Amino acid sequence: MIGKGRIEALSDGLFAIVLTLLVLDIKPPAGVPQGQLPAELAKEIPSWISFGITFFLGSLYWVHQHRVLRSLSEVSVVSTILNLVFLAFVSVLPFSTSMWGHNLHQPLAMAIYMGNQFAVAFALMVQMEIAVGRKEVVKDPHLGAVRLRLASMCFALATAAVSAYFMSPDRVWIPMIPVFIGVRIAREVRKRRMAAAVA
Repeated sequence: MIGKGRIEALSDGLFAIVLTLLVLDIKPPAGVPQGQLPAELAKEIPSWISFGITFFLGSLYWVHQHRVLRSLSEVSVVSTILNLVFLAFVSVLPFSTSMWGHNLHQPLAMAIYMGNQFAVAFALMVQMEIAVGRKEVVKDPHLGAVRLRLASMCFALATAAVSAYFMSPDRVWIPMIPVFIGVRIAREVRKRRMAAAVA
């Protein structure tokens, strides 16, 4: 059995490398004639957009992975394998981010990128749900909120990946809005129920 410390160390190191590789794909203009620098910088805007979105989502994965690990009473062989699968999908993010950034308006590039993001979130959710099913989690009042966030991320990203085939990439975020609104409502309902139970 591998301790949580080693898994966290591996995860932190991999996330640090992945998030750094994201910005290394953005190349600064070199040898640009006088007065053309703004136009050359503008060409990198799609890459900056894909970088910003991936860095934000990657940060969420990092935070939620630590919450998942914190909720585990023990790190079983199954949890270790699932965590490695999760990290494998994370390591692909620089590739899918670069491809989408250079083909921002291509539906296939968008679908592959969102598919990669979904795979990361789904792998982490599966790890959490299997641990709950195997009773390998500690008693934590916030466990339900973590599970809800992971499930909502998976649903939203899956919706975005599928929507990329049927609508413009510029509008692929629209179907995700009701998902986040629904999650917000569910969280508020859960908070009120917990407050009522304590009272």
